[in-house]
Amino acid sequence: MRHLKAEILIFGAFLLAAGLFQQPVEYDNTLVRFLAVRAVADNGRLDIAPWHKSTIDAARYNGHYYSSKAFGASLLALPAYWAVRLFTPQAPTPWPSPLQRYLVTLVASGLPSALLAALLFHTARILGAGRKNAFLMVLAYETGTIAWSHATIFSGHQAAAAAAFFSFALLRHALGAGRRRATAVFFYSGLTAGFAAVTEYTLLLWIPIGALYALMRGARGKALAAFTAGIVPWLVLLGLYNNVCFGSPLAFSYAHLAFTRWAQGIHSGLYGFNLPSLRAAAALLAHPARGLFFLSPVLLLSIPGLAVMIRRKETRPEGILCATMLISWTLLISSLYCWHGGWTYGPRYLVVIIPFAAFPMAFYRFRRLTFTALYVVSLFQCAAAVAGIPHTPQQIANPLREIILPCLGYGYMARNAGTLLGLPPLASLAFTGLLLGTVLWSVYRRVTAESPTEEAARPGVSRRETILFACLAVIISSLALVRTPEREKVHYLRWRLLRDAARVTASPRLAAAARREYALLRGYDGEPAADTGRRGRQP
Repeated sequence: MRHLKAEILIFGAFLLAAGLFQQPVEYDNTLVRFLAVRAVADNGRLDIAPWHKSTIDAARYNGHYYSSKAFGASLLALPAYWAVRLFTPQAPTPWPSPLQRYLVTLVASGLPSALLAALLFHTARILGAGRKNAFLMVLAYETGTIAWSHATIFSGHQAAAAAAFFSFALLRHALGAGRRRATAVFFYSGLTAGFAAVTEYTLLLWIPIGALYALMRGARGKALAAFTAGIVPWLVLLGLYNNVCFGSPLAFSYAHLAFTRWAQGIHSGLYGFNLPSLRAAAALLAHPARGLFFLSPVLLLSIPGLAVMIRRKETRPEGILCATMLISWTLLISSLYCWHGGWTYGPRYLVVIIPFAAFPMAFYRFRRLTFTALYVVSLFQCAAAVAGIPHTPQQIANPLREIILPCLGYGYMARNAGTLLGLPPLASLAFTGLLLGTVLWSVYRRVTAESPTEEAARPGVSRRETILFACLAVIISSLALVRTPEREKVHYLRWRLLRDAARVTASPRLAAAARREYALLRGYDGEPAADTGRRGRQP
């Protein structure tokens, strides 16, 4: 019961973290998912006509336009949209109203993220992590990585990440359950694995990885058959969806992209996947704009955590699994033609494996100073995107310094608890941050209050910690020094973002900021439409 109480508190705290913010502008990646939800709920059809001109992120087949995204997140959002539509009028625009968008996003992204937080804590405790380390791991994951920003937008990545980790946790639970119960749990694990796959197609790779993990843990034929049986209904549904929309069970939406440049890229290799690129892999881990460990240096604690897990016989299969997920996804996404993810902050295609990347941290005995230093830098970079702009253009070398912070200074920020109270921009952020910080501190104290004294890390700075602090120094220096060479391009992209936000919010302050950035272009003509990457469409 005590574990359950802790998990309920953790769930509530991180649901609050996701629900305190709402982005004012929807760009193509999220907008097209809303269009898919509305098409089914309001029009009773799968194609997004007559709204397809509102987005370039669409798939075209036989003269009809569909969402180019996997359908799992939209399916998850449908009940929430139907429920809220009972009490709100149908929006006259292609996109739902702000209230509808907020509730749909909270259910489809925030709720899975909060459930995942509780499950991360629970699973770490079962495998022997201390309560304090388990909670700090969850805190680092939920607020020190880009998982936080994806919990506040309808991107589908966070729902897919939660489903994949739920599948893993159920596999782990099934292996310790009685024979009859284990078969059912294996089936449920397959159900969540199948949902993960139809929410993020790259998670089709999780199915064989999960099966291999089960084999490492001693699962045999009947258990694997139950796991497979849980997956089959989702694969059948995927085949039916593809057949209805694109003419064949094996014809995915990405094979029919309407935007010419993306269509050319997707037809290179296998659905845009070629051989892995070491340069792209390095950028996915260490670049100031797209680097997982750069934006979230607190995840560096998972590297010694992996060593601890693999060294311990009890957690060796889980350690191997986490390492496999991180390495295989980095190589997989590095082979994709658009590995950078377009207009986004951080490596959004790696969001689905960040729970596995953060999990080993719970098993490493780190010093409080080390964790605090790494976490504060991670929190600053990730919270800025949540409060400001989570969709930074891929052309920007240092999005925190060149896009997010300057636009925050202009007043471009997410709607938050403070703005609902009518507070001015900076005061609203301070109020929201104080509210969330107070709740998280209270939950931390209550979760760890009754825990036995955990073995402390050795005093003094170890060689491993020296390396971690050196990495942190490099990250801070890079934030200060790295800049996009073409300054006019930076002003141009700031102008576009501010212009879109000014149109949505009808803010004179943002309109004035957009004019100021436009005046700094110095004759810059912008980029051809084919080179702009993920372009914005604002509701």
